[in-house]
Amino acid sequence: MSFSIKIGLAATLFLIAIALFGVFVIYVAFLQNDFLIFIAGYVLILAAIISFFGLGVADVMVKRKKYFDMNRLKGEIAEAKMDIEKGSKGVVYAEGEEWTAFALEDIKQGDELIIEDVEKGILYVKKRK
Repeated sequence: MSFSIKIGLAATLFLIAIALFGVFVIYVAFLQNDFLIFIAGYVLILAAIISFFGLGVADVMVKRKKYFDMNRLKGEIAEAKMDIEKGSKGVVYAEGEEWTAFALEDIKQGDELIIEDVEKGILYVKKRK
């Protein structure tokens, strides 16, 4: 299990614990017949729910960040998913995704490639030496 999954699981369990504590506080409010304690329990549950969805949104934003900064792919290793002639476009696999690539030299399927440049969403690749 990766570190980010462990952190997400721990955060989710923590938020569930807060929500359950809120339910307990509401239960106590009914026993005590106290409206302010009821509001406190309600706020705890609401905060846990909002935090849970906020955690999900933050996770998605962090994962999407890699797509917006394609320049970080420069110098990375890729694998050719098809034969690509010099000066043609094809498909390569890099960083867990398939990308459109422009071949700077003749490339065969399965070749290890180096990403030389990134421009307008297209990777410029050549064989790794």
